Amino acid sequence: MPYMRMTTDEPDGNLQTLLNYAYAHDHETYLRYAGGRQAVPLALYIEQEAHAQGCKDVTAEGVRDGDDCFMCDGCVLEILNAVATQAAELRARLKDFEDIGYGPAELEHLAKLGAQLTETAKERAEEEGA
Repeated sequence: MPYMRMTTDEPDGNLQTLLNYAYAHDHETYLRYAGGRQAVPLALYIEQEAHAQGCKDVTAEGVRDGDDCFMCDGCVLEILNAVATQAAELRARLKDFEDIGYGPAELEHLAKLGAQLTETAKERAEEEGA
């Protein structure tokens, strides 16, 4: 079965939307949909939701800098911030591989080549040292 791309900038259907819900753009994390809007900056969404919950000192800038909504003792916004940021970062890295046509088989092949090169280098170093 051929590898099916997971990342897309234009999700079609629920699964693609879920796999691409949080994404990075211009060094910021976005949520595909939030608060009835599309392409919502995560930090701005968290600021608005925090204010609605009474956390008036939370700012979007503070969220972006890692000063706000971290270590909030299990607050759902802290969890959203951590999970969405992680998802966006991992998606961006996966997208880089998918954009150049690398799937699991290609990455496995590269890993094997890397291991072979490492072994060859060790053998040569041992021969030169003997």
